[in-house]
Amino acid sequence: MRAGFAIGVVVLVAGAAAALVVAARALHRLRPWPRSLLVVAQIMALAIGVPMAQGGDRVGWAIGATALVGLVLLLHPTTTSALGHAEHGPRPR
Repeated sequence: MRAGFAIGVVVLVAGAAAALVVAARALHRLRPWPRSLLVVAQIMALAIGVPMAQGGDRVGWAIGATALVGLVLLLHPTTTSALGHAEHGPRPR
């Protein structure tokens, strides 16, 4: 019973990791769709890192800081502009 549960968890985590890799590659190609998925992933990382940091764990600080930087970069106006250009072509001035 426990082996089946462990295999299920491994498959679930591997699938989530694969989805994040696909989303990161799509974002690198300036596709607009992966940004929402990656924002949710950063918020989930913050939800994990902050309580760990409050407990005095240095790894929690690293997770939280990395998630916060990623969230700021994903929501930065330059990112929004670049993804808008990729979706609709150059904007007229």
